[in-house]
Amino acid sequence: MAKYRNLTISKCFEQNYKKHPEKVALICDDRKLSFKQVEQFSNQLANYLSEQGLKAGDEVALFMSSSAEFAMIFLALAKIGVVTAFINENLRLDSLIHSISCIRAKAIIFDPKFEDAMNEVHQSLSEKQKLVIYCYGNIKNQSLDAINVSEKMKEQRDDCVISKYNGNFADVACYIYTSGTTGLPKAVIIRNYRYILGALLKNSMLNLNENDVSYNAMPLYHTIGAIVGIGSTLINGQTVVIRGKFSASNFWEDCLKYKCTVAAYIGEVCRYLLDQPPKPTDKLHTIRKMYDAGLRPTIWRTFVERFHID
Repeated sequence: MAKYRNLTISKCFEQNYKKHPEKVALICDDRKLSFKQVEQFSNQLANYLSEQGLKAGDEVALFMSSSAEFAMIFLALAKIGVVTAFINENLRLDSLIHSISCIRAKAIIFDPKFEDAMNEVHQSLSEKQKLVIYCYGNIKNQSLDAINVSEKMKEQRDDCVISKYNGNFADVACYIYTSGTTGLPKAVIIRNYRYILGALLKNSMLNLNENDVSYNAMPLYHTIGAIVGIGSTLINGQTVVIRGKFSASNFWEDCLKYKCTVAAYIGEVCRYLLDQPPKPTDKLHTIRKMYDAGLRPTIWRTFVERFHID
């Protein structure tokens, strides 16, 4: 266990980047980003945010849709020891305000898609805490006073992180929220060791290797997407395909297109796939394994037989 004591998410990624810089790390919307490109992006953003005063132990809310940028922004924050809170992209008004204000957020980084949602809550948030607002892209309403971080970061060097945080296994890496079905969402602490072990456990249980390609259509604010999804790239050095929204009709087509070998599901996803009309791609894909917390045995047996899953 001693050899893992000083491991962090960013150190794991650095090992993978040095091992195969030109390998594809992330695929999203037909964009293919190599480990080198992810490294450069995260270095630039880490340097910019560090220059703006963010430091190890600070907390930042990430209100983004599932995308390659979500994963790279998380990595950038991890490199300087900043804790990322993964905000559910479907939250609005009181639930959104609560999720951001229940942690000690110094800043929020949001997707331009959620400009309206931010407009609805930014006044209430400003009354609760001092919050720097960053947007990854352009917005229409300048009264929101959001800094376009996608432009600002381009001025920074991309070959290293100037104020890289060394960190250790026990440092808090991120917050993942409960669903809020019995009240407002609650922020659950995820330390480096929990994140790293979660990704490694997937590899071990499914007998995967670095050549496997993971398909993730699950939301990145969720444990399945955040840890065992993009953790496959950050920790295990594998290629991960990120789909912004789950689509039952495109699931197997995507897996075939990107030559995926393993895929994630949540809850009723398998039933939704079974409800689709039979198609040739049901058996033409290269998916060998699928993973989640479980499924009713009757559905799983039918699913395995129809889609030829190991």
